[in-house]
Amino acid sequence: MRVVDRTSDGPGHQALLDRPRSRRYLELAARLDAGTAGEIDVSALAAAVIEAFPVGAALPLGLLSRCYLGAPYEVHILDLAGEIVEHYAAGRPLPAPYAGARHLALHPSYVAIEVYPDRYVCLREDGTATPISS
Repeated sequence: MRVVDRTSDGPGHQALLDRPRSRRYLELAARLDAGTAGEIDVSALAAAVIEAFPVGAALPLGLLSRCYLGAPYEVHILDLAGEIVEHYAAGRPLPAPYAGARHLALHPSYVAIEVYPDRYVCLREDGTATPISS
C-alpha cells in the first residue's frame, strides 16, 4: 500500500498536529527496530499513520526514531512514500529533511519524530504530540 501525498496545510492543520497519537500508532512505530521492511509490516504502520489523520490533512513524509539494534546503528527512518525502513549508523548523514531531527530522535523524552517538509512533530510515549518548526 502506498501512502497518498497529502501535504497541504488546510485550516485547522496545527490542531491536528497537536492532537495525541493513538497507542496503536505508537506501538507500530516502536516495531521499527525489528530490522528491514521484510521483517516488519510497514504497510500496517503506513495504514496507522493514515488513520491518525482525517482525509485532507497533511501526512508526514516519514518517521524518525532512536534505533535499539545496537552499534553501529543510532536512528532509523520509516519513509512512508516508499514504505521502506532504513537504519543509520552514528555519524552517517541523514537525508533532508530528516537530518535536522536527529537530535530530537535521540532525546529520551520522544519515542518517534514525525517529519514534514517544514516541521517536526515529537511524539512522547503517552501519545502527546509537540510540533516544532524545522
